[in-house]
Amino acid sequence: MQKAAPQADVASRSAPHAWIELAATPAQQEVLQRIHAQRDALRARREKRKAQEVLAVAQGQRVDPSAPMAQRLFSFGRLHPVLSIAVLGVTAVAGPRRLLRWSSWLLPAALRIWRP
Repeated sequence: MQKAAPQADVASRSAPHAWIELAATPAQQEVLQRIHAQRDALRARREKRKAQEVLAVAQGQRVDPSAPMAQRLFSFGRLHPVLSIAVLGVTAVAGPRRLLRWSSWLLPAALRIWRP
């Protein structure tokens, strides 16, 4: 017969079904511990995301110039959804062949302008 988990250990967790752990086998307790660890990790990730959202609102929802290009594009898209949809619509209508032709001309011109 297996020993039950100590009452203090079970009571220290704020799980609503902590009484189930009293009758759990050691293998079941390992699974329950992994579940608790996953829940804690998810809770921490959720809190971190909320903190980042609060920080973004406090900063005035600006595009971070030091962020990677993809993150800057997504931030810009969130700040200017109508413009983003318009650009995506133009690219869809133009088609890949025309976009390649335009980019073969625009990219070198833009690089010349941006050079220090």
